[in-house]
Amino acid sequence: MIKALIFDFGGTLDTDGVHWSAKFWEAYQSYVKSLSLKSFNKAYVYSENLMSFSIKQNDTFLKTLIQQVTLQIQYLKETDLIDERIAAKLIIDVCDYCYKDVLNNIKKVIEVLEKLKDDFRLALVSNFYGNIETILKELSIHDFFKSVIDSALVNVRKPDPAIFNIAIKALGLQPFECVVIGDSYDRDIVPAKQLGCKTIWLKGKSWFEPSETSSADHVIKSLTELPRLLKIIVLKDVENKNSH
Repeated sequence: MIKALIFDFGGTLDTDGVHWSAKFWEAYQSYVKSLSLKSFNKAYVYSENLMSFSIKQNDTFLKTLIQQVTLQIQYLKETDLIDERIAAKLIIDVCDYCYKDVLNNIKKVIEVLEKLKDDFRLALVSNFYGNIETILKELSIHDFFKSVIDSALVNVRKPDPAIFNIAIKALGLQPFECVVIGDSYDRDIVPAKQLGCKTIWLKGKSWFEPSETSSADHVIKSLTELPRLLKIIVLKDVENKNSH
């Protein structure tokens, strides 16, 4: 029987299945028509590689966003892909676009978590920068989770299954009693399945399309589908138990 739900954060709870490369690109398209996707992707990778050196444990989500976009703009300026004169305003515009989107989405997430909290223990496992607890508090969702695992603090990163095992042990459960929910097939779904967890893949705008998806027990397009799906899964588990 399912006793716990283990959520990813980035691309899952904050954007409901939209990978952050796609979310940032969506924002840039609103303000810089001349920027190509290929050039943006290089700026995104550049910023990702430097983020872990830039963030402190008490940095908010907004401050994290500003830092990442600043690094992207730094790359685009250095490669002469944007004009220096629009750089400062572009940082503000892109961050404002993304932050408002996240805040709107979090309202729906809170409704989903409220429906789930009484029936399941909730946990969170994220490849992050050491400040995930600060961010969860900022977004008013911290208290839903019995266990919060930030890769920067435990020195293990997805797709290493060990990071999920840390959460499972903290919950006092076995892998087969847990469902992992995430937007990244290779970082969330595959390692969780290897451990023996049930898996729900939040399939949205991804960084890439996997060639096979057999590790996903179920697929959803939005977290709003989750409460209904879990009721069906639990009901089937009960029926299977009774039939034996």
